[in-house]
Amino acid sequence: MYGRILVAIDGSGNAERALGEALRLTKDGSAQLRLVHVVGVAPFSTDEPNLEFEGTRDLLLKAGREVLDSAARLAQQHGVKAETQLIEILTSQYGGAILDEAKSWRADLIVVGTHGRGGLKHLLLGSVAEEVIRHASAPVLLVRHNESPA
Repeated sequence: MYGRILVAIDGSGNAERALGEALRLTKDGSAQLRLVHVVGVAPFSTDEPNLEFEGTRDLLLKAGREVLDSAARLAQQHGVKAETQLIEILTSQYGGAILDEAKSWRADLIVVGTHGRGGLKHLLLGSVAEEVIRHASAPVLLVRHNESPA
């Protein structure tokens, strides 16, 4: 059905559930799976070298690699070999980075977890999933994590 499935991974329960859905779609072993994690590392504007920024950047990239490695191990446990791609951006355009990767990799399906925020939270925080839906050239599967109320 889908030959190339791209899954956005951010380490959240939503992304884990999205990966689970993608793994179900690849259970026959015919689809390729690419896991992507986007790290926004916009530095503060300054003319001086910023060692604090460099340290923070290194930590963010290391954490992103760990998120991808963990997701790839989960895929392997389900018998699926997954490619991983860590994407570093200097903006906050996470959705755009996911879309660019999906286009360049020629994804047939993009799978994204969503928090399902509405109202003011959505307005203030924006939505990576919404940006992906609005601008994707491939079908998008949104997966919402069902959390119990606290």
